[in-house]
Amino acid sequence: METSKRVALAIVSRAAGRVLLKAAAGLLNVLLLVAWASPALAASTRLGVGYAHSAAVKNDGTVWTWGYNGSGQLGVVGPDESPSPLQVPGLSGMRAVALGQEHTLALKGDGTVWAWGANSGGELGNGTNTASAVPGRVAGLTGVVAVSAGAFNGLALKSNGTVWCWGWNNSRQLGNGSDVFWSSRPVQVTGLTGVVAISMGTRHGLALKSDGTVWAWGSGILGNGSLYGSGTPVKVSGLTGVTRIAAGDDHSAAITSDGTVWTWGENGYGQIGNGTTDNSVLPVRISALGEDVAVIATGMYFTVAVKKDGTVWGWGWNELGQLGTGDTENTTTPRHVTTFTEVADVAAAERNMLVLRKDNTVWGCGMNEFGQIGNGGYNFNATPIKLSRLGTAVTALSASVLHSLALKNDGTMSAWGFNNDGRLGNGSTTSTFVPVTVSGISEVTGIAAGGIFSLGLKNDGIPYAWGYNGEGSLGNGGTTDSKVPVQVPGVFDVISLAAGPGQALVLRRDGTVWGWGTNGLGELGNETIFDQSRIPVQMTGIAGAKSICAGEYKSFVIEQDGSLWACGWHIFGMGNARSTIATKLPVAGVAAIAAGSSTHNVILKTDGTVWTWGTNEYGQLGNGTVEDNYLPIQVQGLSGVKAVQAGGWFSVALKNDGTVWTWGINGSGQLGSGNTTNSTRPVQVQGLTGVTAIASGNSYTLARKSDGTAWGWGDNFMGQLAINPGWAPIKTLITLGPQLYTLSGKVVSEGTGLPLTGVAVSIAGKSATTTTTGNFSITGIPAGTYTLTIYKSGYVTKTYTGYVMSADRTGITFHLAPASSYSISGVVRSGSSTGPVLPGATVSIAGKTSTTTSTGSFSITGIPAGTYTLTIYKFGYVTRTYTGYVVSGNRTGLLYYLVPAPTYSLSGTVRIGSSTGPALSGAALGIAGKSATTTSTGSFSITGIPGGTYTLTIYKTGYVTKTYSGYVVNGNRSGLVFYLVPAPTFSVSGMVRAGSSSGPGLAGATVAMAGKTATTTSAGTYNLSGIPAGTYTVTISKSGYTTRKVTGFAVSGNRTGVTFYLVSAALRSAIR
Repeated sequence: METSKRVALAIVSRAAGRVLLKAAAGLLNVLLLVAWASPALAASTRLGVGYAHSAAVKNDGTVWTWGYNGSGQLGVVGPDESPSPLQVPGLSGMRAVALGQEHTLALKGDGTVWAWGANSGGELGNGTNTASAVPGRVAGLTGVVAVSAGAFNGLALKSNGTVWCWGWNNSRQLGNGSDVFWSSRPVQVTGLTGVVAISMGTRHGLALKSDGTVWAWGSGILGNGSLYGSGTPVKVSGLTGVTRIAAGDDHSAAITSDGTVWTWGENGYGQIGNGTTDNSVLPVRISALGEDVAVIATGMYFTVAVKKDGTVWGWGWNELGQLGTGDTENTTTPRHVTTFTEVADVAAAERNMLVLRKDNTVWGCGMNEFGQIGNGGYNFNATPIKLSRLGTAVTALSASVLHSLALKNDGTMSAWGFNNDGRLGNGSTTSTFVPVTVSGISEVTGIAAGGIFSLGLKNDGIPYAWGYNGEGSLGNGGTTDSKVPVQVPGVFDVISLAAGPGQALVLRRDGTVWGWGTNGLGELGNETIFDQSRIPVQMTGIAGAKSICAGEYKSFVIEQDGSLWACGWHIFGMGNARSTIATKLPVAGVAAIAAGSSTHNVILKTDGTVWTWGTNEYGQLGNGTVEDNYLPIQVQGLSGVKAVQAGGWFSVALKNDGTVWTWGINGSGQLGSGNTTNSTRPVQVQGLTGVTAIASGNSYTLARKSDGTAWGWGDNFMGQLAINPGWAPIKTLITLGPQLYTLSGKVVSEGTGLPLTGVAVSIAGKSATTTTTGNFSITGIPAGTYTLTIYKSGYVTKTYTGYVMSADRTGITFHLAPASSYSISGVVRSGSSTGPVLPGATVSIAGKTSTTTSTGSFSITGIPAGTYTLTIYKFGYVTRTYTGYVVSGNRTGLLYYLVPAPTYSLSGTVRIGSSTGPALSGAALGIAGKSATTTSTGSFSITGIPGGTYTLTIYKTGYVTKTYSGYVVNGNRSGLVFYLVPAPTFSVSGMVRAGSSSGPGLAGATVAMAGKTATTTSAGTYNLSGIPAGTYTVTISKSGYTTRKVTGFAVSGNRTGVTFYLVSAALRSAIR
């Protein structure tokens, strides 16, 4: 039952939850005993998780927060919560975040720390105890390189290797040996130097030194062999070569340089991961993880590891789905979280986990009642959603606090939700939001979901029960839980069922009522008050019942005459009324009764009106007030109602027209109104019609529509709505982008120390060239390990492999030594080393070239020492390439030779129109600088073509030119057939005028273009035809007139109405 109690604490309605969270700061003496946790990773990270809020740093240095904001922990003034990431105003240049229970820390690139949120114990480090939603600087801290946060503390690591802490000191977690209750300013942790990483747990701290040892202080089991904490750091025993650390509630974890994981501390939920629940005062190795773990994170009672291959492994407490495994099973050994892949980093808290994937997307799992996963929603739905996994065969529904039941038309049952006691009846204790079939029972006609157990009725009138049985709720005489249905002995001929938080009722065909389970307040009505009855007992005085109802410590019976009978606690009025025998209540004409899990009740009368009584703090009575009422009052505005339900502090009515109406508390959207605002009067559930049946749980409602589909709205904390409540990864709305860093400094000449200009500095695919002062800067380098290269011609290149970028690296000076330079010289010959000299050959190395002289000689100077590729080339010869050519001194008298490249011939025919068309004479073919013109038979032959790849061109005026690129010649090719298609031709027509474009037509003028001519008529008109597409020069002439040329005349189609004019030569002479 301890698990159920702990989970029950976590499911307090959001409205009540806000009250508890807001009161936390003032309840210091109480909260000293409560282990809220927000442990950080070993080093500052870009993700942070608090009790009910989350934060991230984007690669542009901005901080974004989401979730609960009751103490201003989101850094935004205004909203109580936000399910979507909000940018924190006024922050830039941030590098990391760390979250406590209700406060947030951020580390800036300049080494300062900023804080906001709750401050009851000085956790903001600003010298006060006043909360603030506006980020403020932590007093006196500079040169900080990492931050971490405990529940009510901040922890900082400075660049000088010292550690500083502020906030609460109830467990001496300040680490300075003092007994002060808190410190609102940072104090130095005693005796720590040479620290390279830190982690703050709920009430204890860890520090990793540069020598690979780990030191711990504060409360709990610190790993030094003792059960008791320490007010100053103590060395964790037996750990060396540690590279990462993580502090949880009262357990800790570390990764060593060989990739193994070691854990120690409290282990009540298996958070150590060694297969037991025994505490360990010394580190133990988690062998199951092997030797390739890269990241470790600790939640309150759970631990998460990320391997180098990006897989995630988790162990410990998982009852809120925080491990992301898709269920709520605890585990004492590492379990592969298959739903996460390609993970780069992880942040864990008490009830949540955030994961950063390598694609820079962020995913979350666990609780989401305040939107702390950051997906834009909550683990509830304020409007109805279709329970699509149930299909269209649902005939009945039943809802409880954390689990739900559905009856199918084939007589089988489905169940989903919380299941640690077997209440889903599928033979397991694994919780699931995916409906499972109840095992071993069929031909079912009725269902009822109790608080922590379930009931089913077969068509033979025999009831069955399963789930928790510690209070006799299964009615089989024992107290052992059952994961599958068991028959309830001693009752038969049953026609209906009812289930309360701990009691079960059945109505027999003879009108008698029988019950079993809890009876501490007389709710079984058998004239006794015992804590429980493990077997069915008959309710006294009831013989003509037609329906039954089981509520919280109370039971109701409606008799055939419409009278209402009740037993138990607060059955009528608000005094301490209690009856151990069914008592007739002064109300008549009752058609149905619904008992809320709180102290209110709802009656449906035979006239279709609805009446309520009881407590009314959230308006659950529906009378427009929040005043309690001792006697039934009518809910105004409701008529034609055919069914009622009562949840926890809210009520539901189904009208004859198929619409659903609700009123009361709405913090989890249980009213289905599309918001979370309480209502003291009925409001219609949005978008839902055609409903035939309803079933309300503590903070949610299920509805069956006439088409057999099931719908639900309200709380989904334990998957009651059959959708993922956060047990499997949910993608958030934020993408961080890669962490980006800057590398900057200068390059100088070794020896002289003078700045070098024009030096290329390259890393991560980025580069910069030094200025005249030798300076360079490369920004936007993602975190990672790279090869850094520094190069300048004439200098010895420097290469740094394994160059780590995990922070800005500025002010760095690199030195380049001048490279010695050498020369090479010699002769290139033709054919062989004794052949004739070869002038005009090109010799290339190290970006330098030389062309051989008439004597075949070459000389290249100024070659820096190094290894190069030497190339010798001349057209018509086979190129020679020498890779790995080492120059470490002058090399003279070198002798190389080039072999003439073999030559080949091409021959064939060019035809017109197609490969079978007539021969085309006068076509020009060109390849490799050689050409041929086809004969009258269309044949051609080109010889002396060196082997190679070329462009072959075939051309003739009046035909479309053909070009073959990538034409390979590696042998003689004969019998080739090519063809050219006649180019399309067009006509140009118009008029030639005398004197101007508007003058009279000029007869006898000649118009010539593209080898074609025309003479103007007596009217001055002309017509040229058969002109291929192209751009030409048009010549217009006539004796006695000045010839005119028009260049750039484009022909791409027929052109008509083209006018030219000629000026008389005599007139032009006279004008001159």
